[in-house]
Amino acid sequence: ARVAVVDFDVHHGNGTEDIFSDDGRVLMVSTFQHPLYPYCGTDMPASNMVNVPLAEGSGGDAFRTAVLERWLRALEAHRPQMILISAGFDAHREDPLAGLRFTEADFAWVTRELVAVAARHAEGRIVSSLEGGYALSALGRSATPTYYPDDPLPLDPETRDAAGVRDREISDPYDFVENTFLGPGDHTNQRAVNVNTADEVPDSSWFTNRLG
Repeated sequence: ARVAVVDFDVHHGNGTEDIFSDDGRVLMVSTFQHPLYPYCGTDMPASNMVNVPLAEGSGGDAFRTAVLERWLRALEAHRPQMILISAGFDAHREDPLAGLRFTEADFAWVTRELVAVAARHAEGRIVSSLEGGYALSALGRSATPTYYPDDPLPLDPETRDAAGVRDREISDPYDFVENTFLGPGDHTNQRAVNVNTADEVPDSSWFTNRLG
């Protein structure tokens, strides 16, 4: 079987590269801040490793260029029968541990692109595994669109507007949860917010019902 590993964590996935380097069954595509720990990923990677280092301060434009010009071409050539995502959200602009400037809109966009690749080649088989992310509000706002990539984007706390969808109303106004996931069945600290008015919903029943 042909497998693709997609890694957008801010740190290079050196362990994944070490395991699958030169294994023709596996394609790894990644972006990461460089230089940054573990200070690797740029020294003559194997042909099945599509590593795209990004300089500190790089934002969504640089990320999307890497995906469009490097990742998608390699993925189409590989025709993966399964896609595994190493979903680290520490490349978010609010994360304190590194210096990339991605937003939740970028994570939602790349998820839609990968879902489309999975639909073409893998009968929709795609698995996302949570990795880094150390600004909890940003982590929650970034992870949610990867599960619901076609939904309206969460609220940007700096502007109190919907990130990436400025200047228009959102059809499902309660599509934001402040704070991050606490664990299965535990939603006590989470608040649904109307993204059109920034008014807090009186209770969390919307979010609890959404998760089932």
